[in-house]
Amino acid sequence: MEKYIIHQPNYHRLLKEYKGDLEALGYGRSSIKIYPRCLQEFLSRLEQQQINSIRKIQQDNITAHHAYLQQRPTLYRGGALSGGTIGQHLFAIRTCFAFLERTGQIKENPMSALVFAAPVKTERIILSPAEIGGLYEAAGILRDKAALNLLYGCGLRRSEAVALNINDIHFKAQLLYVREGKGKKRRVITLAEKVADGLKTICYMNGMVILTQRQSSPKKRLS
Repeated sequence: MEKYIIHQPNYHRLLKEYKGDLEALGYGRSSIKIYPRCLQEFLSRLEQQQINSIRKIQQDNITAHHAYLQQRPTLYRGGALSGGTIGQHLFAIRTCFAFLERTGQIKENPMSALVFAAPVKTERIILSPAEIGGLYEAAGILRDKAALNLLYGCGLRRSEAVALNINDIHFKAQLLYVREGKGKKRRVITLAEKVADGLKTICYMNGMVILTQRQSSPKKRLS
């Protein structure tokens, strides 16, 4: 977020308080990371317009920011922001003003009367068995095949696969534990023998010691 630097101490304080409120409300780690970033971009653009106080923010400033987001390219891969990403930005602004109103820092909420069209959902592309087989053939190294096993064979979300630790896998019982999935829900997945063997091989190749789920063992990332 180096592009969206803020200088006003009150905006810095607001970001910190907003993040703390998200944590207190029980939002997941990814949300606590994403929403303050979205809010920081909004506050940074307000500073550029010489709007240096939350009490000076009007509905027009929010609708202008929404129009800007619809035109802004992504920071890393080019192309326009998706409707879902724009929705995240608006949600961050809405929950921030709700926090300010709840804590008595503002008397009027400029976001309360604004209604934005729901983002158009992008239809998911479902790969055929033949296409999935092609992915496995293209995966040249064992680590990539194991990643495919986690995503397709186990049904893990991308964030869940990235956060996976060695202690989340019980090789003897062939079970994988998702400690904190979507909605902070925990679930247990039964591993196919081939998937378990592939993950075990990666652990040995990386010099990891496979333990039987001892609580005192250190956490090591598989990714």
